[in-house]
Amino acid sequence: MRQDYIQLEKSKVLSEMASTVAHEVKNPLTTVQGFVQLLGNEKVDTNKKEWYVSIVLEELKRAEGIITDYLSLSKHTDEITSLLVKEEVNYAVEIMKPFAMRFGVNIITDINTDGKIEGNSQKLRQSLINIIKNGVEAMESREGR
Repeated sequence: MRQDYIQLEKSKVLSEMASTVAHEVKNPLTTVQGFVQLLGNEKVDTNKKEWYVSIVLEELKRAEGIITDYLSLSKHTDEITSLLVKEEVNYAVEIMKPFAMRFGVNIITDINTDGKIEGNSQKLRQSLINIIKNGVEAMESREGR
């Protein structure tokens, strides 16, 4: 019975991890999907298309990083750096604009600070993206700001 219990607990943990990985990877993939759709628009100028491609590549790299972190099953030391809050928020907003547009949501920011914080850029961006995604999905009218 004890062996069965241990196996059941391992299965439970594995299931929870798989669910977490799927949730975390879905966000960058949704972003990639939105920007690839924008790339298909003939009216978008070349400079914007180049910018979209750079975002797509960065988000794919982020998805790869998420998968690598979970596959390694080891907690590595987080890279803590000085971050400009305004830049991090603006990055997350730009990433999520295509997603929000699909739901008729307009994201507006009003950041009046050049404040800095110490932290991990990838984790902060992931948190902001999750908050924005949840906010967009929570809008009942699917049209808002």
